[in-house]
Amino acid sequence: MAQHTIVEDQLFDIVRRTRACDLEDDTCQCTNLMWNLVFLGIDGLSRSNEYTLIFRQPGDGRPYPRSVPS
Repeated sequence: MAQHTIVEDQLFDIVRRTRACDLEDDTCQCTNLMWNLVFLGIDGLSRSNEYTLIFRQPGDGRPYPRSVPS
């Protein structure tokens, strides 16, 4: 069993509640973390096949491109 960090545990909690979300949703719901820590957590989970990333295309009903924090 993989040992998870606080960031990864928070991301799993978000997915359990919402079933699917985008990067902006994740960063908004992890209010105690900076966006780069959330991104690194998602990156690590996706590399270990514990988190699946789906890339949205223009015209799928969501604004594109999405703005990112600076």
